[in-house]
Amino acid sequence: MDVLLIESHPGLGRQAEHELEQAGHRVHRCTDPGERLGEPAPSGSPCQGLSHGGACPLDVAELGAAVLVRLGPELRTGEHGAICAARNRIPIVVSGDPPITDLPLVDVSTVDDLPAAIVRAAETGTAHASAVVRQLLSLGVVGRDDIDADDPAVVVQVERNPRRLRMTIWLRDGDPRRAEITRAAGQALRAHDRNAPVIDVVVATLPEG
Repeated sequence: MDVLLIESHPGLGRQAEHELEQAGHRVHRCTDPGERLGEPAPSGSPCQGLSHGGACPLDVAELGAAVLVRLGPELRTGEHGAICAARNRIPIVVSGDPPITDLPLVDVSTVDDLPAAIVRAAETGTAHASAVVRQLLSLGVVGRDDIDADDPAVVVQVERNPRRLRMTIWLRDGDPRRAEITRAAGQALRAHDRNAPVIDVVVATLPEG
C-alpha cells in the first residue's frame, strides 16, 4: 500500500519508515531527501509539489493512508502535509504526541503497532459515514431518532480503499424514504470525498428485532 509519511522534525520518521517498508508498504514523503535528513532542502522548499522537478505524493500515488510522526503539542511547518492529506480525505494515524487541534474530517489515533494501524485506517470509512449522516440530518431526510435509537431505523456504513468507496445504507423493510435517503446519501458521500474514483451504493434491509 502507498503511505504518506509526515514528520514534525526532520529525521523523526526514520523508524516509522523502516517499519512500514519492512511490512511491504511503499512510503512517500512531502519533503525532499535533503530536508528530511535535517539539511537545507536543495529546492529551497519543504514541499515536493513546489520544488523544481518534484511532484506531490497526493498527485502521483494512490495513497491508502498517512502517518504523522510527531513531538510537541502544536503542528509545525513540516507537518503541513497532514492538512493536505485531511483535505483529500486520507485517514491519518498519529505516532507520538497528538496535536492540540484535531485535524478536520479524519480519523486520528495514537498507536504502537504502526503497520497494522495503517491497514485498519486505510480500510475504515467511519469519517465518511459520519459525514453522510450529518448531511442527512442537516437536510431533514432522516431524524435524530432514526440514527441514535437503540434500534435505529437508518444505519450508514462505508468501506474504503484508494480506488473505491462502498457505502451500505441499512433501512427497515418498506421504508417509504428509501429512494430519497439513497439519493441524498450518495450525493453527500460524493461531496465529502471528491477524489474517490468509484463510489458504490448498496441498500440493505435491517434485520428485524
